[in-house]
Amino acid sequence: MPGSGSLRCLVLNGATLGAGASGDIALFDGAFCVAHERLEGLGATAFLAAICRNMLRAAAWLSGPDLIVAVTGPGSFTGLRASLAFANGLSAGYGARLRGVTTGQCYRARPEWAQAVCVTHARRNRIFAEFSDGRFWAGPPDSLDLPDETHVIGNGVASLSGAALR
Repeated sequence: MPGSGSLRCLVLNGATLGAGASGDIALFDGAFCVAHERLEGLGATAFLAAICRNMLRAAAWLSGPDLIVAVTGPGSFTGLRASLAFANGLSAGYGARLRGVTTGQCYRARPEWAQAVCVTHARRNRIFAEFSDGRFWAGPPDSLDLPDETHVIGNGVASLSGAALR
């Protein structure tokens, strides 16, 4: 149960912001998600500060979080730049620890997705692929070659052809 002594964590994901995509802000008290807001589409980064402020107030975290986790990508350049700068400023202002994680690390925190390939939208009909061994790949969706039975996750999965998904 959430409560005193729990680690209070703010998670910022601006990596997946952009046209037709969304990002996230979440508050965790220990292992429990106490608040979550989805940011939709282009221009959503303009609302990061206001949404975060409202969430922190609603959770009565007046002294702020203990830890700020910011998604470092791969993903939208503008979303990343805005959310990482915001995370850095919040960390300095609250005196909170700051940790960066990749989009794939976020997904792979779930045991059933530990070996999954994370596929994220990029611009100009491209995708980013992040493999569980730490490798990254970028290119057109039809050029991604994955072994049979590969578990694929992320907001770029729908852009993959049957050849990539075999």
